[in-house]
Amino acid sequence: MRIILITGDTYPHRRALRTVGAAWSRVLEGWIISAEAEPSVRAIVEPAGLTMEVREESDVVLAPMSYADRRAAKSERHERRAERLEARADARERKRGEAQASLNADPMYSDFGIMTEPIKVGHHSEGRHRRAKERVAAKMDRVVGLWREEAELRGRAAAATDAAKPDAERDAGFMQRRIDEIAAELRKVERTFAGAGKDDVGEWVQKLATHRDFLAEGLAYWRALLDGIGGVQHSKATIRKGDIVVKRSGIRAVVERVNDKTVSVLYQDIGIDGWRAKMPYAEIAEVVAGGAAGAMSG
Repeated sequence: MRIILITGDTYPHRRALRTVGAAWSRVLEGWIISAEAEPSVRAIVEPAGLTMEVREESDVVLAPMSYADRRAAKSERHERRAERLEARADARERKRGEAQASLNADPMYSDFGIMTEPIKVGHHSEGRHRRAKERVAAKMDRVVGLWREEAELRGRAAAATDAAKPDAERDAGFMQRRIDEIAAELRKVERTFAGAGKDDVGEWVQKLATHRDFLAEGLAYWRALLDGIGGVQHSKATIRKGDIVVKRSGIRAVVERVNDKTVSVLYQDIGIDGWRAKMPYAEIAEVVAGGAAGAMSG
């Protein structure tokens, strides 16, 4: 099959490429579309300075990415983003070091007496003193500004690193939340699909059916991962009122009521003492049976 492979700095033009029907190929590392769409593609590619190549590829390459492949690709994108953010943070750190060195070398900054001495309005030294203080203040602002930028970039890099974590290494709570979210969306899509009339045929119904199959694949994907780590360890049958439940984060709470999907709890750890909430079974790492008061005091 003849296709068009689009490469280059495509990220800023991804929405326009999707509009004409192009799709990202992880295998070819570029956007692909049928060669029949060449006029539409050329109108985007040429002004953007992208590279367009017509080539023959098998149907395997053109097949949509599986749910697992999309998750892996997403993880790789987050990993690359974390690397870029760390590089930017390192650059800010270097600039901050240079700015701090310049500040330390300023005689005005190192002389506490001059720094704290008030400006003598009307004195012949007023202009010089004022300019010196403004110079030091500007250098200090630059150091603090670079430190804040570096801290923000480090935080964003840490978030991207966490997002890049492989799905198989996630905890049961994370997997169960994905299962619940996808299952809810799948039910909605199935209701819409079931309500489509006989006359509702064509591209809309086809896309709806494709999305339904994709969600079903995602649901199976997360359920398999959850089963792989032993599934959800606790349920309504293993917990009773008065038990102590410990979240995976280490926070403890007393069970006040056992529900079908959650337990109603009263948190008693420092900082959230007396807070009532519902805790999903997948979030529970440990259960201490009975004796709530004794267990909490221990």
